[in-house]
Amino acid sequence: MDHRPAGHDSVSIARALATLIAGSTVALLMILLPSPAVASGQVVTHQVTEAPNDVEASWSAADLSRAEPVEMPVPPEASFDLPRPGEATTSAATGDFPVSNPTAYPARLTGKVFFISGTNLYECSGTLVNSRSGSSVYTAGHCVYDTTTRSFVTDLVFAPGYSNGVAPYGLYPAKSLTTTSGWIEGRDFSYDVAVVTLAGTPETDLGEGRPIAFDLNPAARDYTLYGYPADPVPRYDGERQIGCRTRIVGRDVGLPRPLKAAPCDMGFGASGGGWITGGYLNSVTSYIYCKNSPELCGYVYGPYFSKAALRLYTSTSVGGSVNPGFRMTYRPPRKVTKRKVVFRFKGEGSTPIEYRCSFDRRRWEDCSARTSISRLTPGRHVLRVQAADQTGRRVAKTISAAFRVSASR
Repeated sequence: MDHRPAGHDSVSIARALATLIAGSTVALLMILLPSPAVASGQVVTHQVTEAPNDVEASWSAADLSRAEPVEMPVPPEASFDLPRPGEATTSAATGDFPVSNPTAYPARLTGKVFFISGTNLYECSGTLVNSRSGSSVYTAGHCVYDTTTRSFVTDLVFAPGYSNGVAPYGLYPAKSLTTTSGWIEGRDFSYDVAVVTLAGTPETDLGEGRPIAFDLNPAARDYTLYGYPADPVPRYDGERQIGCRTRIVGRDVGLPRPLKAAPCDMGFGASGGGWITGGYLNSVTSYIYCKNSPELCGYVYGPYFSKAALRLYTSTSVGGSVNPGFRMTYRPPRKVTKRKVVFRFKGEGSTPIEYRCSFDRRRWEDCSARTSISRLTPGRHVLRVQAADQTGRRVAKTISAAFRVSASR
């Protein structure tokens, strides 16, 4: 049966040419780039040629309900050196749970991703992130590029806050689809990540998007995973937003090694759903082994957000972060008698804020949101602080704080 929504009876010549051009671009990139590791993380962008209004209008409510969850592709091997999911934690707060109000902030930043591949309607999950474009959704690479047909998907729309057949904020059509050369050329699950840039103003409409973080230490880190699983059946049907409180219990094979989270039972349909830690998006649901390896049920895998995910974020279609800011929330009095002082800073931005400090005009060094200085000598001292986000975008101002140490009585 043909599952195309109205208006998709044929593939245009322009779309076919765009696909050929995209394929040629990928091939050229793979030839020119010197290192396989670098090449795998290169950005490949496909510009959507259809008018956004036409794409949005082509999806009916019946089409949305008829879309099937895209199957999570399975890597050829797995690492088996971890405890069973039930042994990963003893906390009763872990595991799957229904999101009570998917239209509340920030739950509404998670939504369903609908698209066509071949003649079939499919669905994934995605997360609206905070960016200069104000319209970018992170999802899985296999939700935007089909490695079997070797083509980008078509007619992709994002439905934030979707619940039980209702798209309360409407549909946002894709303007561009961006993923990694590692996923396109090598079906490499370390690079199974993508960004969809949308038409319209979703961040303005929904509130600020999720901030995003790169290169975090994942060891024993707590995450909450979000998505629209339609598996296992009958527990899930793809119509409700589900969360899963979990923890990183190890890494799978690959370079960089994908994250392994447990316990969590979200399967097909949750692909591309966001992994949130400390309020930041830090991975997306990529694959599971449960169907072929029942002993691995309860584990969910996602790519480690490092250079490749950062390149997607700073690509032309996304534009990277908004301008960050920071302030000094605590400083010592202007006159102190102790030989140790403490400063505290608070940054705000699309990514975590990193700090550099210069004390008494010495060289700049990395410092933290809580910085202490000890073994102070009597006299006047000055601390200068600069801040930047993980993309390298710096706060324009430098904050200075002067104080004087008097001799202790």
